[in-house]
Amino acid sequence: MRKRDHAAPALAVVAVLLFLPAAQCLAGSFPTPPGMDPNEFAKFVPTMVSTLTTCGGSESLLDALSVYTGNQVFINRALSGVNELNKRVSEAKPTAATADTRENPVVEGVLQTLTSSGMTALIKDPKFVKLSNALNLTCILNRPEVSSAIEQKANESLAAAEGSPEGSNSIDVVTYWIEYGLLQDMAGFIGPKYVECGGNLRILLQFAQAFSYLVLANRDEPNRGSSANPALEKYNAYTPEELYTIFQCKTRGYT
Repeated sequence: MRKRDHAAPALAVVAVLLFLPAAQCLAGSFPTPPGMDPNEFAKFVPTMVSTLTTCGGSESLLDALSVYTGNQVFINRALSGVNELNKRVSEAKPTAATADTRENPVVEGVLQTLTSSGMTALIKDPKFVKLSNALNLTCILNRPEVSSAIEQKANESLAAAEGSPEGSNSIDVVTYWIEYGLLQDMAGFIGPKYVECGGNLRILLQFAQAFSYLVLANRDEPNRGSSANPALEKYNAYTPEELYTIFQCKTRGYT
């Protein structure tokens, strides 16, 4: 069975919301990101600058520039990887379904990027912390150009689900329906609730990185003991109901 690369659109969204705005603040002073068409790059400039100024703070443009210049090597490498993933999708190059993520270049690329030292440095960058705190993700998700792109992706997933020749219980069809539902609720419900719960771009990347480390640990050390995860025994002592209460955002000081 051949499986499409579902991870590519997700990483592309991260690139648009994170990497490109930083580079495009003063785009005239920077070379076009690797693998990106100069004309397409130029089209992004006013949109990204407007997004940063409308949905960020008074210093978000300068902070984004500082984030880019301080993490330029990693960001350019990540952008190059995103462009390769998008080419694979646009050229309809499927990836064989496999249980081993090492055999799927898309999944492996995402995992390696998220768990890289460059991603860790970006997440810890004080300027990125400041930028993330200033950016309102609800505002970004509801920008006309962003909401339009989300709606387009949702419709593509819906069309793919309804037009798939595979059975309704196939993993691809189920994934299409999940994508459609998530994208439909992203701007109006999921994003705002995440922000209300104290979420921001940095926390989103931290979660993605932590999840990627979990995937790699389960893959590379399947027989590791609880000592590899100091918090495991602590949380094993709670009931599912207690864990649910602990992880509700209101218990962490948010309304």
